[in-house]
Amino acid sequence: MGGCSRRCSCGAVRIPKLGLVGLIALVALLGLRPAAGHMHMVDHVVVNFMDLSSNMDVNVPALVGCKAEVPLEADNSAAMVEIDTTQTPMLPLNLVVECMGVEQIMDDKKMCVNASGVEMGLKLHFSPTREQIGVTSKVCAKFTQNGVGGATATRCINFMVPEPEVQFSMVPMSTSETFRVGCTGMLAFKAMVNATSHGVPEGTMRSPAEGTPTGHPLGCGYTATVGAVVNGNFPPSATGMPMGVDARDGTGMMAGVPMLAPGMGDDRWGERYFEFKWTPARGHESSVPYRVCFKAMDEQPNGEMSIGGQVKCYSIKVQKCQYCSQAGDSLNSLAAEFDTDWLHLYTTNPTIKNPDTLVPGHRVNTGVLYEVRKGDYLEYLSQKFFTSVDKIYSVNPDLKEEGVLLEGDEICIVPPVCGVVCDHGQDCRPMTAV
Repeated sequence: MGGCSRRCSCGAVRIPKLGLVGLIALVALLGLRPAAGHMHMVDHVVVNFMDLSSNMDVNVPALVGCKAEVPLEADNSAAMVEIDTTQTPMLPLNLVVECMGVEQIMDDKKMCVNASGVEMGLKLHFSPTREQIGVTSKVCAKFTQNGVGGATATRCINFMVPEPEVQFSMVPMSTSETFRVGCTGMLAFKAMVNATSHGVPEGTMRSPAEGTPTGHPLGCGYTATVGAVVNGNFPPSATGMPMGVDARDGTGMMAGVPMLAPGMGDDRWGERYFEFKWTPARGHESSVPYRVCFKAMDEQPNGEMSIGGQVKCYSIKVQKCQYCSQAGDSLNSLAAEFDTDWLHLYTTNPTIKNPDTLVPGHRVNTGVLYEVRKGDYLEYLSQKFFTSVDKIYSVNPDLKEEGVLLEGDEICIVPPVCGVVCDHGQDCRPMTAV
């Protein structure tokens, strides 16, 4: 059983020794030897050949990328076995029949006989490919007792190649997150493959494989991955994730493009770790949360998404009126960025001790939030808060061009602290009107 990996539990589906009289002759061999590779043990399937009147089929799960092995063993009192060509006119692709005895040709058929009077039998080796997913391949063997008029019994093995069962084994605890411009937010996932019993009908005789941990996901040729789902995201995008925005440095580059990639987490037992990272840029702020959906699925060789899989969706709000400071930022530089004055930023951020040097990652309040009331419109708000419609648009990129405001919406206002004069705290007016 050499060559087995941690993703494939070694073993075989075993049919016990026969108590039949005579020799055994084997099946139509292809003249091939089983290829070396991973072997998987899904279940112990037990068939009682002592009951010759029973012809129950045996269902054997076969996983892509692993070799399913079914050994049929008999003692030296057994007679003969051959492929039942009436039920199996052609052996399935990627199946090899191995003789555990001496090969002979009888009536133009390759068989395996017990010429030495010792125990012998046959092995079926099946290594399915992705093209065989969802297909059941039936192989029937006919056993005959020794002697004239010996009784016969036919046993059929149904090799079943299941769709991979992929699921999340770790997801963020909250389905609602708040990200901020300039700060990197992250959602972490783990996905695992568990295809050992998926698609196997009820009635299959099986017992847990010895030494196999509970819930052990056999990776074999299936690879768990996590991808963004295009349908169901908001705003709609071709990638299923938020789109980048034009960088404000005039380079023509896109800013704030999210990434979904494998992380450095655990990868044991077919489990893979993925991280969704997003550093929103100015232009991503929105009072309506983004909706991003992720799917745990089987990774296809052509890069396409598998049909099956588990989907989880998350609501991500990019907070208005807040900015995460970067290296080299000061209140003066941010005041220029947000078209305000440093004193306004200083008064709305009491935790900032040094206005000339900001600690990277510090949450800076750039304005105040205002909840839209019935009857509000942009021109009215611009006059009320001594600002301009253009400035309101600049810090509220989610506002429609027609300027329609909905009651309950959240908008950011950057009032000009140094550009306003008030008499006794009331009757405020722009400084230019003094």
